[in-house]
Amino acid sequence: MQHQTKTNQNNPIINIQKLNTMKAVKFFAAALILVVLTSTVKAGDDTKAVKSQLTQKVTEMVKFPEFAQENLLEGFVYVEFKVSEEGKIEVVRTNTLEPELANYVKEKLQQIVLDSNDVATGKTHYMKFDFRLEK
Repeated sequence: MQHQTKTNQNNPIINIQKLNTMKAVKFFAAALILVVLTSTVKAGDDTKAVKSQLTQKVTEMVKFPEFAQENLLEGFVYVEFKVSEEGKIEVVRTNTLEPELANYVKEKLQQIVLDSNDVATGKTHYMKFDFRLEK
């Protein structure tokens, strides 16, 4: 009796997983490139101060969620968002292995209303949230 091995080329589930992995890698690469490009600040440029204010306000609002601590859930959430002319945060996309954490971050960010004078409105921002339990 001949033993035949199955190939994974025709398995649609594996192909979808590969496609999703490739999309995630492309998103992270694009985000990293944009972060590096937008992090360059010239002397006298107030972009660094604007980002600092934005980061401070976001980190004040988005804390380690209680449900995650209770369920020993941890992980990273990468977020791409824009600030509208009205100062509202509009989440463009999230990327994580933990959808519960992504939903939490998205809900918290959408509750924030910033002073439109404090931030660069209409620009795309990227943030990484690190939810790790202390050991």
